[in-house]
Amino acid sequence: MRLRTRSDATDVLPGHRGTVRVGRRVSNLLPRIRSGDVACVDLVDMDTSTAQALLDAGVSAVLNVQPMISGRYPNRGPQLLVDADVLVVDSLGERALSAIRDGAEVRVHEGAVHAVDKDGALLAEGRQVDGPLVQRLLTSAREGLTSQLDTFTHNASEFLRREQDLLLHGQGVPEIETVIEGRPVVLVVRGRAPPPSWATCVASWPSSVLS
Repeated sequence: MRLRTRSDATDVLPGHRGTVRVGRRVSNLLPRIRSGDVACVDLVDMDTSTAQALLDAGVSAVLNVQPMISGRYPNRGPQLLVDADVLVVDSLGERALSAIRDGAEVRVHEGAVHAVDKDGALLAEGRQVDGPLVQRLLTSAREGLTSQLDTFTHNASEFLRREQDLLLHGQGVPEIETVIEGRPVVLVVRGRAPPPSWATCVASWPSSVLS
């Protein structure tokens, strides 16, 4: 009679198994995904186009270190995955990106991600996202969006009232000595670095324009 080993025990443990592909950017992850793989991503509020791209790649499960629906707006990506019977787990936390090794076999059960080896170590733990949860989160997001729109409308109206002379009549526009007419103008705002295409565009301008 053959005695059961620890390997045999892990074979009968409940949950979904698959090869995991880890990457922060879904666009970089997609070419490496094979049918049946588990995708581990870093994306708040997954949109429908990203969810569809993952479905087209053949994922069997999607792990997200961020919330699938943060509540900022009612994004439909998670609904698309759930409707396609793809296992979804979110809010795993940043540590999951280093704890879950790319290309490894994992077992996902009730929001927990385990290694498939003799130890079956717990790698990360999050929240399993199913249909009822998605509906609750979307409803809450819709309500929150209404409140945000009300606030935006109030702030915009107040700004127009306060700056109506400048916006409607041009009163208070500062005088400048630089000649702008007929020349490209770059508007610089605080935020993330511009895409490389901006630098290419500016570099193509003649020196007479930039002087």
